[in-house]
Amino acid sequence: MNRKVSPLKEIIAKLESEVNKGKAQSRTESVPIGSELKQLTIINLPVDLLILNPKNHRIAAQIKDGDLLAGLDPSTKSAQDIIENLLAETDQFSALKNELKALGQRDVGIISRDGLLINGNTRCAALRALHKEGDSKSAYMDVAILPGSTNQRQVTDLEIDLQMVKLTHQDYTFTNELLLIDEVLSNNTYTEKELAKRMNRRVNTIKKKVRILKIIKEVRQMSNPKIAWKVFDQKETHLNDLDEKMQSLIATNEIAAAENVKYARIFAIFIGLNKDHVREVDDNTFQEIRSSVKKDTAIKKYLNKHEIKRDDDFDDDDLQINVDSQGLLKDFLSTPNIFDENSIVNDSAAGDHIKDLTEELNAYTDLKIIQGRRRSRDEGVITTLRNLRNDIVSIYTNLEENLQSDYFKRGDFEYEIDKAKKDLDELLKIYYKLRPVNDR
Repeated sequence: MNRKVSPLKEIIAKLESEVNKGKAQSRTESVPIGSELKQLTIINLPVDLLILNPKNHRIAAQIKDGDLLAGLDPSTKSAQDIIENLLAETDQFSALKNELKALGQRDVGIISRDGLLINGNTRCAALRALHKEGDSKSAYMDVAILPGSTNQRQVTDLEIDLQMVKLTHQDYTFTNELLLIDEVLSNNTYTEKELAKRMNRRVNTIKKKVRILKIIKEVRQMSNPKIAWKVFDQKETHLNDLDEKMQSLIATNEIAAAENVKYARIFAIFIGLNKDHVREVDDNTFQEIRSSVKKDTAIKKYLNKHEIKRDDDFDDDDLQINVDSQGLLKDFLSTPNIFDENSIVNDSAAGDHIKDLTEELNAYTDLKIIQGRRRSRDEGVITTLRNLRNDIVSIYTNLEENLQSDYFKRGDFEYEIDKAKKDLDELLKIYYKLRPVNDR
């Protein structure tokens, strides 16, 4: 059965009129619209009459993944059921539903004059679910009516203010936030600077999110079928790390290296390496693996398919060849049935070359992690000595002043400095004893 907008519009107008004429209880909600704080009339509507918003950015990625509303009038029951089911699958839905059952509705929803929910979609879906379970208190929802003059920019402002900046129930997923940012920037609703201010973020944060979304879109274009948006919700840390690495390379004008590390790390992410191992993947990782593995192996043949000859003058033929990480990633992502329903590599589709490369990449990054820990440990010794030396400089700089203090104990000072000197002498003696013979 279709939900007709026009009759609903008439119902809303009638209820608003009754409030304004004093025939119904007068209640208002203060809502910022544009540069003004307006008092919006609150009415009470049956939850089944309200129209769940098909452009709700909390579920935008999920709708895009399945193209779920293609060809459907968003106000029809079939479309509304789809939206309701998607809202019911969001992370905090059950908690919100339990809260509404125990405490009732505390926050007012916001609707257009046609009955389209601008804010409160998840609450409406939760109230509908409770009503279907027999909770008569959940049959109606308090909603504030927007002025007819409200424009799309002001509606977007409200969504950002009420659902992203002043969240009361649940966060947007990583990709849904990216898609909202992309939409409002693409249709020139905001500049990056304006959006940053509205979202209470730094401009650089918005720029970073735009860059990450561009990477996600590129990866989705490479895959067949396209990797679901929701899969990238689990890759947020990976993608933030990748952006940081790429920007550090771009800052030193290493553009090609930045592109190569992008594809190499995306490959590593989707074959299942954890974030610590992915961080060790660099622009030349596959080149180094190719140089180290034996000839005529599945890995060597696979990497040879994606080689790029370099003009550099190297004696070693292997080092004259770069591995095309972009081609490698495209080949991997376009493999039929490469992922299962959970976007985990399907072993039966992967082939021995992918399995062997995964093992090799794990071993390579394991070694890098171990080397990094050793380096940090060894550098830590130097840092400790440097800090000690700085502390000693601070002591003798302030020594004259300390000597004038009644609390300064000369005997303790002389004892500690004598002990410190002996310990340093002993440390130096041990160092000379242990250092390699050819360094002496």
